[in-house]
Amino acid sequence: MRRPNFLIIYTDQQRWDGLGANGNQDIHTPHLDRLASQSVNFDHCFVQNPVCMPSRLSFLTGQYPSTLGITHMGVPVPEDTVTLPRLLAPCGYRSANIGKLHFQPHANRDHRTWHPPYGFDHLEISDEPGSYEDAYRAWVRRLAPGPRPHGSRGPAPQAGSGEGGRGRGGG
Repeated sequence: MRRPNFLIIYTDQQRWDGLGANGNQDIHTPHLDRLASQSVNFDHCFVQNPVCMPSRLSFLTGQYPSTLGITHMGVPVPEDTVTLPRLLAPCGYRSANIGKLHFQPHANRDHRTWHPPYGFDHLEISDEPGSYEDAYRAWVRRLAPGPRPHGSRGPAPQAGSGEGGRGRGGG
């Protein structure tokens, strides 16, 4: 039996309805919509932690952030932590992480230096976007130079007006 390929996309601050495939008509996400139509789309899930790094680590380890002792940013993840890429490698899978991990404290660190791989075969890490030239920014510019045609045309209608109520800035 042929091993299936899979692609996991995890983002920061993206609600389930932030994709056209899930009903949002204000944000254009044609490539993600196509992927969602041909695969599993987790549209009824919740993150394990509201902070990106503990949530990302929880997803990649299958453990709660509290079990790992990592519930906020700036806590170093032990290099020998068992992750999904480490579990998949003996089955013949190759893995890559493109973007950020934040598995090492990023304050006062030169992010251009070596980063533990945590089981990934390939890393294009960006820990502090915009602070210097890094491999991730160079990769994005190399693959997609110029303006980005697909993006938001303003906040989603569900975001609210920010004046009272439950929208941004509201009470």
